[in-house]
Amino acid sequence: MGIESFTKKREYLISIKGTSNLTMALKNSIYIYLILGLFACEQSQKTQVAISAFEIEADTSKLASLVDYKEFEDLLANEKGKVVLVNLWATWCKPCVQEMPMLEKLHQNYEGKGLKVVTLSIDEVAKADSLVIPYWEEMNFSMDNYLIAHQDPGAFVNKIDPLWIGLIPTSFIFDANGEKIETITGTMSYKGIEKKMLKVLNRLN
Repeated sequence: MGIESFTKKREYLISIKGTSNLTMALKNSIYIYLILGLFACEQSQKTQVAISAFEIEADTSKLASLVDYKEFEDLLANEKGKVVLVNLWATWCKPCVQEMPMLEKLHQNYEGKGLKVVTLSIDEVAKADSLVIPYWEEMNFSMDNYLIAHQDPGAFVNKIDPLWIGLIPTSFIFDANGEKIETITGTMSYKGIEKKMLKVLNRLN
């Protein structure tokens, strides 16, 4: 074997060894990242469990006050003598967000004429501070907003309307006696909802 051949073989063996070491290092790095990832997931799950366990007792601001069904009934009772429009929405529902300014306009135009507009969010309670409240503050809405304090918002809403099938936006119209007289599924135009509200409001006179 010549010197040149020996040198090439030696370089080849070194390169193999280097590649082997690099491969081993990569494998070790992958194992470490996997372990760290699993640990992070476990901690995240523990945190989520903790949030779920106490979310009903969470304290949110008046921009997204928590309300259970009994409190919702009390809210309607306190507004007897007025027509109440309850709008069901969520921050992740684009059509809901799009019609919010229209509802605010309705609220401002008819608040002193016997109409109460109430928005009821089905967002997760744990996301009130990160999603619901920032959106309400950004839009500077003055109508009352509530967040359903129930792990199953659907069960809450079905007490309002047993025929509700989970679609939002949905609005419920309550007359001056607190009785639900109409359910509106889907988005509304301002003129359309104003016409409905005026029809009910005229009964107050």
